[in-house]
Amino acid sequence: MAKAIHLLCRHESGQYKNMVRLEGQTYRSGWWKISEADAQALIGGWIYLHEAKAKPSGFGGCVTGIVPAGSDDEGEGERYGLIFEARREARGQPWRGADHGMAWTGGLVEATASHEAGS
Repeated sequence: MAKAIHLLCRHESGQYKNMVRLEGQTYRSGWWKISEADAQALIGGWIYLHEAKAKPSGFGGCVTGIVPAGSDDEGEGERYGLIFEARREARGQPWRGADHGMAWTGGLVEATASHEAGS
């Protein structure tokens, strides 16, 4: 079954931090401190970006690939960029997964929302 991930991502100067538009509706969001296995598991699944856990997602889509962070990219250790096709259905989604005070991600969750089926 496909996976999904909800991530806290600052929205600064009209765009999400470390977000790059690659072409068309394809974006790269990075650099997330997740394992390679978790990053791989997200391919074919969904990414949701939230400004706060209490707020619905503001952006996201279907993950089509991953890219490891290079030495010039922000952050240390194992980090990955998630490449995704932006989808309207990814907006307005509630936070799922871990929601304790220090959680910056909900972790991997099963992609069970109706719009996630068949992704």
